[in-house]
Amino acid sequence: MPSPQEMDAFLKMEDFLEDSFMLALFKNSIKCGNVETIKVIGFSMLPAIQQKDMIRVQRSDKYCVGDIVVYEYKTQGLLVHRIIAINDNEVWCRGDNAVRIEKIGYEDIIGKVVAIQHN
Repeated sequence: MPSPQEMDAFLKMEDFLEDSFMLALFKNSIKCGNVETIKVIGFSMLPAIQQKDMIRVQRSDKYCVGDIVVYEYKTQGLLVHRIIAINDNEVWCRGDNAVRIEKIGYEDIIGKVVAIQHN
């Protein structure tokens, strides 16, 4: 887990996730095997992940039911939700505090949440 000083260096990542260039850099960094830290915005993963918590995201070769993943969903940008079902090449995700279920492909997943630092 990064120190508070290291976490401060990552706080600005959230400002760039809506910028397509910075999003591409973030995705490429994860794809290359780096671990990246971002600040969560929203309440769909309460109580596991809260507003402004920091999460560390890492690429994985295998995803399982119960994993929390970061993925691109349609035009909504990045979502951080839990995998609730897997069938062949289809993955179903839902926020712990949400009703909607999203069907995505493995290619939509950017990485797995490997650590959570509560705000």
